[in-house]
Formats: sequence, C-alpha cells, structure tokens
Amino acid sequence: MMKTKIINSLMLAILFTGFYGISMLQSQTCLVTFQADLSEVEIENPATVGIRGSVAPLSWTETMIMEDKEGDGIYTVKVAFENIISGQEVLYKYVHGDVIWENDLIGGVGNRSVYLYEGKNKLPVDIWDQLDKYATTNLLEAAIGGKFWDWIYIIGSDKQNGLSPEEIGLKITAFWGSMEWLDSPQILLSWEKTSQAMYPNGYFKTIENSPDKVVYKAMKTWLKYFGEEDQIMNVTSDDMTRVFKTNTEAIAMAKGWKCNWEDEGEFFKVTIEK
Repeated sequence: MMKTKIINSLMLAILFTGFYGISMLQSQTCLVTFQADLSEVEIENPATVGIRGSVAPLSWTETMIMEDKEGDGIYTVKVAFENIISGQEVLYKYVHGDVIWENDLIGGVGNRSVYLYEGKNKLPVDIWDQLDKYATTNLLEAAIGGKFWDWIYIIGSDKQNGLSPEEIGLKITAFWGSMEWLDSPQILLSWEKTSQAMYPNGYFKTIENSPDKVVYKAMKTWLKYFGEEDQIMNVTSDDMTRVFKTNTEAIAMAKGWKCNWEDEGEFFKVTIEK
C-alpha cells in the first residue's frame, strides 16, 4: 500500500497559529462517516466488508468492519481520528473476504483519500472499484494544472463543509507534502509563469530574479470566468483570491522564506526572499 505523503503540517501549524486565527496545534478529533456501495459486488460473507487505511485507528493490515444497516448494499462506519492536525491526509480502501481489495489495479494503487478537519464529516457514498476524477487526490492534481472548473469544485465542496478560503489554501499546501523538491524561489516563479500560460488572459512579468529573491506580477485569471457574476455556484472571485494567496504564502513560509503577496486589482504581485 502506498504510504501517506509526508506532510510538513507541524511547521505550517507553527507558522499559521495566530497568523490567520487558525490554530492547528490543538488536539483535535475528526469523526468521519465512510459509506461504500457494494450493491453490485458479489460478496460471500457480508461480515467481512470493511475499510483499511493509513492513519489510526485505520490500518493497512487490519480491517475495520462496516455494516449494511439498511440492507441496500451500502455499508457504513464511523471512524474517530484522534489528535489530528488540520489538513492531515488519510488514504483508504474498501475490502471484503480474505482479503479482496477494491481498485487493485496492475501497476497502480488506486487509494482513496480524505483530509481531516475538526468536527464531523459524512463523506459521499463511494462505489466499489470506481475512483472518478473527483476523488480528492486526483482532483487536486488536475486543478494544479490550471483547470478553472476543477478549482470551483474543490473550493465549493470545501466551503460547503464549513472551511474558510484560508483553510482551503492550507489544505492544498499540505497536499504537496514535504516539498523537498522546492529548493529555490525560482521554482515558484516558474510555476506561476507556466500556470498563466494555460489561460487566454494570462499575464506574467518577472520584475526581479536573483539567487535569493524573486518578484513577479501575474493576472487573476479566474476573474475572466466570473464576468459580471458575483459568484459561480457558491464560490466568489474573492474566495479564489484568498485561497491562492494563502497557498502561495504557506508554501513560502513552510520553506522559511519571506513572502509578500500584493493585491493590485486584476493583478497580484508576489515577492519571495530566502
């Protein structure tokens, strides 16, 4: 099984405690209700249907049993994750028998994932062996490529679950893991330049690029899609601005760099110093 990505959550917690009024150092509990539809699956022993995962009390080696309380083939279980850090990722899979894994693909793992936040979370019903484009990990990877409607789905879904734009930005930062690959501010500069190139209204200007400091100006490309609308679904253009601002600042600060994100109307200017 694929191990959980290494998330530099503790550093982010220290940096953001008090910065946005979000404390991630407190001991938190997240109660998640998992639901799995196995109505189309041939199961010899329903008592063996369960879930395995990467974070206790789930385990990759022991099955937590689920119940089909309504007799409709939808199995559920409530799992209490104790002492979590907000944004912590849990990878999981459903199993039955001795032991048959879902998404047991040749050359792939096909894990599902969920991010933990304090409070209660009831996940949508997962269908055995189906991992569509809106599975959390796949969706975030697609959205990083600049797909506007994927961003709407991510931000809108998280807002419905009660997360603020800043918390969503931190969640996306946590998705990247330890970020050992990010060894210079120039990578962030190149990253934004590539993202801008994906949009017809993209704009990018390098103002300074020295070994220890980069300054660049870019377009709020998402404004094009809003037009005269105040919001699309339940997402506003300000929501997107706050998510991307937090994400950029969190990545820089997690590396120990100074970051200044300036709002200039349709544009934004970013300064990052080692």
